[in-house]
Amino acid sequence: MSGEAKEEEKELELFCALLGVPGDAFSVVISNKETTDALKKSIKAKVPDVITCAARDLQLYVARDSSKGDADRGEWLSDEGESLLTSALKRGEVDEAIKALLGGAAPMKATWDLESVFNELKMPPPSTKQIHILVQLPSADRVGTLVGQRDRGVLVLEPATKRPRTTSWQRDHGEASGAPAAQFLMEKVELEIDPAEFDLDALSEKVGSRIETPGLHAFWSSMGEFPSGYHVRQEEAVFWAVVKKLLPSVGKSPVVILGSPGVGKSCFLVLLAFYVACFQKRKVLVIRQLKEGDRKNAVVFLEGEDGEQSTGTPCKLSVYRASSLDEVDIRAVRKAEMTRGSLVLIDGYMQSDVKASDCLRPFHVLATSCQYDKKSDDPAHKVVLPAWRFEDLLGYVLKNRRWLVETGLRKTSDRTSEEGVWKLVAEHYKYSGGNLRAFCTTREAITRVLTAAAFFPREQSYQLVYERSGARSDDRSNHFYRQYIVDPSSADHYVTHRCWFVSVDSAFALNLLGRSNLRLDKYLEYYRHAEAVGAGYLGSAYEALLHRAVSESIGNDKHSVEIALRTDAPYERIVLDVKRAWCSGENKADCHDALTTLDENTYWHPDYPLFPFVDAVTTCDAFVKGSEEPERVLAYVQVTVQDWKRYTTADFAALDEVMEKNTKRLPTKRIFVVVTNKVATRDSFTLTVVDGASCPTMVGCFDPGSLEERGARA
Repeated sequence: MSGEAKEEEKELELFCALLGVPGDAFSVVISNKETTDALKKSIKAKVPDVITCAARDLQLYVARDSSKGDADRGEWLSDEGESLLTSALKRGEVDEAIKALLGGAAPMKATWDLESVFNELKMPPPSTKQIHILVQLPSADRVGTLVGQRDRGVLVLEPATKRPRTTSWQRDHGEASGAPAAQFLMEKVELEIDPAEFDLDALSEKVGSRIETPGLHAFWSSMGEFPSGYHVRQEEAVFWAVVKKLLPSVGKSPVVILGSPGVGKSCFLVLLAFYVACFQKRKVLVIRQLKEGDRKNAVVFLEGEDGEQSTGTPCKLSVYRASSLDEVDIRAVRKAEMTRGSLVLIDGYMQSDVKASDCLRPFHVLATSCQYDKKSDDPAHKVVLPAWRFEDLLGYVLKNRRWLVETGLRKTSDRTSEEGVWKLVAEHYKYSGGNLRAFCTTREAITRVLTAAAFFPREQSYQLVYERSGARSDDRSNHFYRQYIVDPSSADHYVTHRCWFVSVDSAFALNLLGRSNLRLDKYLEYYRHAEAVGAGYLGSAYEALLHRAVSESIGNDKHSVEIALRTDAPYERIVLDVKRAWCSGENKADCHDALTTLDENTYWHPDYPLFPFVDAVTTCDAFVKGSEEPERVLAYVQVTVQDWKRYTTADFAALDEVMEKNTKRLPTKRIFVVVTNKVATRDSFTLTVVDGASCPTMVGCFDPGSLEERGARA
């Protein structure tokens, strides 16, 4: 980072230590072009429960180790090993060593950008195992309560018999057993937070944008987490309008939020909790199931803000929180006088959990990823939060390019064009489907989870893929299905059971489940279903349908798969007449190995969803117009529901190079065929090959309607 030349913009991960406050250093990610003032705001947003003063009142110092380096090159404070200096920082002690480290150094100037600050001190690029920024708070009495401190910020729960009619709480088993009731702690936080982070009423005006949530992210970091920001899609805005109408009656008719995992139900519940506490001035109790290691449940109690909430002013809330509570603890919290009358929000539990534990009943809003069987006497309203469509995932990434780095697809977030982003999102969607949480992880993580969960018997695989509404779920099947509604713009569809459907939208998952040899008519049903609702997985469904149609046509001359070509093609039609269908290749290299052994009687398609350029390679019969004598050719097949494709000479050359290594007697003539699902798409299709193709290119159509006509004749 040192030197005279100005650097390009890039993200820095800076580890910061609070002077005089015990605890580990924490990291802040920020651009090197941002100012010190912006860094102050990011630091405050990272730990808002600790720093309660204004961000401008913080003093920041570069953690330059004066005992190392020289005038021409600075050194960061090392965090390797347990030095006396770093140990003192963690203990919150500002001793002589730390004073010597500062040594009269001036605080970082608020108007300077970070690149200029670090270059001025000749600092190298920041890395891990270092501390980069020392944060001095204005005064101790302006620091928020820390976890574990026994002061006014910690509520001690004691038997109610000792302190009747107070906010003291008691575990049930204490008095009943005659033994002293055990105490447990809830941390109290006086929280100031920007209400724009959870202003649900503003969602309809912010569809397509990203709302940053540094306050919620910091507060929930140890309580099941909350993202640093969220992308507003149409579904959230309509969903909130539906839920808002139901809120006044939740005392008699609770709301059950349904939806597949990873679509944002828990996030919505957090937004709802803070919205009700801040804007409606109500007490809110959130009970959240934690699934991290051996931790149990998290409980958060929001007292509700007094007075009117003014636009642009922070929301001030008294919040109590605790994690790893058992049922007895939760029961005590719910019976306390302080929490009576609260809106009770339950997150992450199954219906069976609620039935089995009275500490979860009654509730006002329940968010669950599992089936909820509503009996005739159950007054609950069921509302579905749909899975993410491809277009929304693309919008999420365009507004949050850190995704490119977080998923391991790129090393930097600022050098990929929008077209490149589109391709990366489309490829990743083949693995994640509409699960946003999975979409934000690596492909390796997604495939590991799906492969481990994919051992279903044939009957269950069928139900997973094709049963539309009311499908039951368990921990394994939850990884595969996504819950959607027919029309996301219609409020009625969110609460109308017949408008819900469940489907597998991950191409990788569908391939795993399809190995159960499901019938062609079921693949056709899956395709028609995706087509009817405009699902983002329509392309994957069509490709799977074509592969299955070829497989079932083997040995049946009457039902060979025929591709009708556009009039500008050298042939009128091609027929995929083979003796074997073969799906193989777990990665690109495996696919290349398979192609080198492909014979003239085999239709091959890759098991690897990201194999480039083609979706199948096969020998086929090509017929010129008016002739019944076919020419045997080798076809490179690309399957799509789009109306355009763009390739380069290099795409053809790479596949040609592999096929030249083939040792079998394949036809010498090669063609490239784009196969579409509709005649209209075929006729208007735009196929571009930059610098020309190595073989004739053409566009054709395999109409799924031909399969329906075949079934009707049968």
